[in-house]
Amino acid sequence: MQTLPLLFLVWSLILVGATITPSDTIVSIKTLDDNDVDVRRLPKMLRDYDVSPNEEVALFLEASEIRNLKYVRLQIVQTSPSTVDSDTLCHFVNEASAKLSLAAECAIDVDGRVFGERVRKKTPKETPKPPTKPGLKTTLTPQTTLTPQTTPKPPTKPGPKTTLTPQTTLTPQTTPKPRRTPKPRRTPKARRRYGHIDSDLHVNDYDAVDQKHFKWMKMGDVWQRALPYVTRKAKVAVMDSGINFADPDFEPLMGYLKKQSGGHLYGGWNFFTNSPILTNKLNHGTQVSKILAAKANNTFGIAGMAQNVTLVPLQVVDDSERAPLSKLIAAIDMAIDVGVDIAAMSVGFEFSTQEAIQRALLLQALHASQEHNILLVSPAGNDGKDASGILPCSLGGRRAICVAAMMDWKKLNVLHPESNFGGVVDIAAFGTRILTGRLTDSLAGRLRYMTGTCASNALVAGTLAILISVGVDSGMVKLLIEESTDQMNYKIPARYPHRIKGGALNVLKAVESAISWSKANQEVAHVGKLFIIDAVESLGWRSDYAAAPLSFALAALDDEHPVSHRKGSLASADPAHSTVHILLSEIDRLRDEFNAYESGWASDLAVLLADERHRATRAEMEVTELEALSKSRGISGLTPMLEGERRRADLAEAEVRRLKRAEEIRRSQAGSTGPKLTGAVDAVQEYGRDNDALRR
Repeated sequence: MQTLPLLFLVWSLILVGATITPSDTIVSIKTLDDNDVDVRRLPKMLRDYDVSPNEEVALFLEASEIRNLKYVRLQIVQTSPSTVDSDTLCHFVNEASAKLSLAAECAIDVDGRVFGERVRKKTPKETPKPPTKPGLKTTLTPQTTLTPQTTPKPPTKPGPKTTLTPQTTLTPQTTPKPRRTPKPRRTPKARRRYGHIDSDLHVNDYDAVDQKHFKWMKMGDVWQRALPYVTRKAKVAVMDSGINFADPDFEPLMGYLKKQSGGHLYGGWNFFTNSPILTNKLNHGTQVSKILAAKANNTFGIAGMAQNVTLVPLQVVDDSERAPLSKLIAAIDMAIDVGVDIAAMSVGFEFSTQEAIQRALLLQALHASQEHNILLVSPAGNDGKDASGILPCSLGGRRAICVAAMMDWKKLNVLHPESNFGGVVDIAAFGTRILTGRLTDSLAGRLRYMTGTCASNALVAGTLAILISVGVDSGMVKLLIEESTDQMNYKIPARYPHRIKGGALNVLKAVESAISWSKANQEVAHVGKLFIIDAVESLGWRSDYAAAPLSFALAALDDEHPVSHRKGSLASADPAHSTVHILLSEIDRLRDEFNAYESGWASDLAVLLADERHRATRAEMEVTELEALSKSRGISGLTPMLEGERRRADLAEAEVRRLKRAEEIRRSQAGSTGPKLTGAVDAVQEYGRDNDALRR
């Protein structure tokens, strides 16, 4: 019998050892030249320096599972207390990096939070307050006198019988209550009919009749207004729990995406199983994806915000609601790899002072996504506090948006009391009881709603997808949305002094601004292309420039004939910018050319004119230098060279004058193109301020 406790102890240790789960360690190692170093190379590099590495760690690195994240420049090592834990690995990495003059950061994985609906703690029931009706007040006061009857001592005197006298006050309850005035009947809701087209949203989805927030935002008008200008589908990565692509609202959104690193991604990816098999036991990701992009006009479920979307679910939240930092970083790397336009994140991290390295590693991944022109949309959180300490919400920048939640009021834009707030929050959207479908796939299932900043985040992410689909550059999206917001109402309720930096989401105004921007962009591109074609033909450069896109033609012209002093020249542009952003920089240059056209300059031959003026200036400078050299040193042999430079300067000035006269003749013959050019000038000048603000 004495062996039973020992056997029980041994069996407990076996169970504990079997339940040890591996944890990830995030590593970043760089040389002084900012080149990445694989953590597996550290033991060999130490041996090359005649330093003996830790053999246990060296053997572990040879056999362990290590994932290199190329685009965020991080590595994820799967460590375990049964082999090499995170502390041991980080100690080895830091010690080896110090000996090898490397810059290293190493930290254990931490869990973030999923900003779902806030769970309220149950509070003990308070003593019920007396009701407002005077007839019942007297019936509640005797209840306090009945408590002594629960004591074990029986009454010794007949006096306590008087405690029953308040029962006579119950007689007023038998009197008939006054009748209330009947309330007017409400307007009956529209009846659900299979295939019926909703009169407000203009879709035939079965539950569209109950999407009141979409009707308040006039999404039916938004979709009809944006439809003629749709140029492509927006690729949206939802970093949340998994979804089921067999759902009729998700099946048409499934994509086959090519990776820059090689291979393809079909559907989504589960970072817990490292497979495309998603799990959706936790329905948070399903609800967010439904709000964002549920397929419309399929007679099923609801309609999502954006209708031209390729949905890329990247599962970083497991079925037990864990959201590890390593999974989010890996998801950001894959989002860059497949080239998504928008990353809608439903998680947040509040790092302590002991987790400064984890914060730095997450910031490195977020900045990498910004460099690859990905729009990051994240919720502010549901704790009713300042969101300045939450990442990715507090990231900031031209391609990062933090979203707060508003109350369920149609005409007042009021922050929800439990929504986080502060100067890092860019915008607010409806976030109270947003319809997300039904609890089951059958039509008999109950309607399901979502409350919180993640619901608001899905609305904003859907708006971004609409703007991307109509051709707006990712660098302009945030600016257009912020300038289209409505004013917040901070007076109601007064006891919640919430403030945010931005305003309330107005989808219709944002789409109207995007369409105007897109029209101006296309007009400028078309007119500028004509100018480039004329310049190409007049200068005899390669004819394939004329058939190339405007941005490519301009880039090619600047490469072969750089004009360093020209405003907005591609020679000074950031090479990391996308082709569309290069076109944005050319809008500023074309605006100057159009202004020069109105004042008499040769707009259609601006490239040639600027080149000739640059040549004339350079010739004058050479003449001046030669004259100074001839006078100071008395060199007579420079006279022929000096005369030659003067002739070159005179010829360049004559060419400039000839181009001016040619342009005056063209202006007199440009009656048909004048209105078009004027419209382009007005459009470019209108958006010039936005472009300048964006550059600043």
